[in-house]
Amino acid sequence: MSRSSFFSSFKPAGSLLRTSKTVEAQVESFLSTVVESGQIFSKAFDAYLSEGASTDF
Repeated sequence: MSRSSFFSSFKPAGSLLRTSKTVEAQVESFLSTVVESGQIFSKAFDAYLSEGASTDF
C-alpha cells in the first residue's frame, strides 16, 4: 500500500468539526425550546393556582 493511498482513505478533519458544530447548534436549539416551554408552563401553572382555569393558557 502506498503512502498516498493510505492517507487518502481518511476523511478530512474539517468534515468532522463541521458535523460537530451542526449537532451542537441543534442541541442548543432543542434545549432553548425546552427551557422556554418550562418557563411558559411555570407561568401558566402559577396563573391557574392563583386565578383558576383561564382561556389565556
